[in-house]
This record gives sequence, structure tokens and C-alpha cells, in this order.
Amino acid sequence: SNTMEYKSTGSQLAPRQRIGNKGTEEMFSLRDILDTVLDNWKWFVLSVIVCVGLARLYLASRSYIYQRQAVMLVKDDSGSPGGRRSSISTDALMQLNGVLAGTSVKNEVYILHSFQLSKEVAKNLHLDVMYNFKKHLKNISLYNNRPVTVDFLQPFTVPVTFSMDINSAQECFIHDVKFGVPLKESSYTGKVRIGQMLNAPFGKLVVTPMDGNLKAFIGKTIKVTRISIDDAAIMIMNKCSSSELDKESTLVRITCNDTNIERADDILSGLLDAYKQSIIEDKNQIAQSTAACIDSRIQLIHQELSDVEGKMADFKQSSGHL
Repeated sequence: SNTMEYKSTGSQLAPRQRIGNKGTEEMFSLRDILDTVLDNWKWFVLSVIVCVGLARLYLASRSYIYQRQAVMLVKDDSGSPGGRRSSISTDALMQLNGVLAGTSVKNEVYILHSFQLSKEVAKNLHLDVMYNFKKHLKNISLYNNRPVTVDFLQPFTVPVTFSMDINSAQECFIHDVKFGVPLKESSYTGKVRIGQMLNAPFGKLVVTPMDGNLKAFIGKTIKVTRISIDDAAIMIMNKCSSSELDKESTLVRITCNDTNIERADDILSGLLDAYKQSIIEDKNQIAQSTAACIDSRIQLIHQELSDVEGKMADFKQSSGHL
């Protein structure tokens, strides 16, 4: 067959053609590809640098997510772990770090992820008010390391968010205020003395310092956000999950993912405490109902015995025995 070849010129590749009985076939030789790469090496290097830079920029702007876990063990009446196939009575105990609780693993999985328990945790940990600090490109969630605590003195009406400049150990400046549903920008700005009440358009508040943390934030800005307790409970439910550790065991695993590791630990502990309290309240209510029922029966029996004794006395008297 006849063969016709072309050489590459500059960065343009000319096809190498082979004309045979089966037609014309276009192909690039390895040498042609190498020549193209060498001729445009600056663009390839630039592309690698740009891609690596964008990747590092993306990672630098993302917050770390921490995962914390706790495991609960369901016990039967005898105190030994009961398998999924074993008979678990309604009075079985669940224990985690000294927490005693009720039975049925699937029920406990549901209860631990319930809105009511999450709402109790949100109230106890005051998670309706959140604090953030922007360091370089990354937003850092502040919790126990926050410089101040903002206490809202009025019941929740609308969500609010604002920036707070920590000017000194005695004064802060509030700006970039947004509040309402949906959030709308407000022109309000105001100075607030630490420890004194501020009457702002979105409510009355008091800013108190966090010992040991305030000095490190002087001259810096934090962001404060207030949401409803219900929204805070939903946020906790989104952070946490509960599941059976194994289908053949009675272990329940609780997982919490959060950008602040201390808050994740406190949420887990808060869920356990709220769960324990709900179990104690249920047991107390059952005990009170049982005691009231027993007292009622005792009074009824006492009344019946008194009636019987009275009838016996009347009978003896009427029979001439007295």
C-alpha cells in the first residue's frame, strides 16, 4: 500500500495517514503528542498551579467536621445483655455511663433522635444563640472559647444576626444587623457596655464577658446569630443520629457531627441527661399513679371492713349476743 506522511509543525499536529485497502486511518504518534506538550509546557504548568491553588483555597475555606460517638447498652431484667432475639420486658434497663433507661432498642433509637429531647438539649445548652469568628477564609464556630455571652432578655420573636466588634474589655460595637422573616438588613448600629442592658430594635440584650477569653478577641469581630429553640432543636437533629450498632446485639450508637468538638461532646451528654430525666419522670409518674391506686384500694378495703364490722355488730346485737 502507498504511504503518505506529514510532520508536525509548531504546535499544530498533522495527521499521519496510511492509505490501504481498508481506507484511510488517522492517528497521532507518541512523538507528535510529546512535541505538543513540550511546545505548550508553560500552559500545562500554569494549569497545574491554578488547580492546586484553587483546591487549597477551597480547603482553607472549609471548616473541619468532628465526629463524636457514644454507645448505649440495653440490659434485660437480670442485668445481662440481651440479644435481639431474646425476650426483653418493658421494665428492662438501658445503661450508658450510669444512665438507667427503658427498653426496646428500636424505641430507644427513635427516642434519642426525637424532637422533644433535642429541644431540651437546645434549651439547656442555650444553642439558640450561636457565635462565629472568621479567621482568614475560614468561619470558626465559637462555643466555650467565645469571648462574650449574649443573653436576650425577651422571648424569641424573630431571628436576628449581627456583627460585634470587641473594642475593649468594657465596650462592644454592634453593626451589620439583620432580623425578621426573612432576614432583612437594618441600618441600626449601637455601642453596648459589657454588663449593661442594650435596648435594640430586635430586643433587649446583655453582653457578659467569658473569663479568660475576652482579652484574646479585643480588636476582633465575631458574628452572633439568634434562632428559635425549635430551629435549634432541628439543627441538633440534623447533627446527630442514633442507630443499632448490631442487629444481633442490644447496643445503640449515638453519633454527633459538629464543627466544634466541645459542643459535639456537650450535645451527646445533653441528650443522655435529657433522656435520663425523661425516664426518671416517667418512672416517678408511674410510681405516683401506682401509689395513688394502692391508697385508693386501701381506703376502699378499709371502708368495706368497717361496713362489715358494723353489720356484724348489728347482727350480734339483734341476735341477743350483746
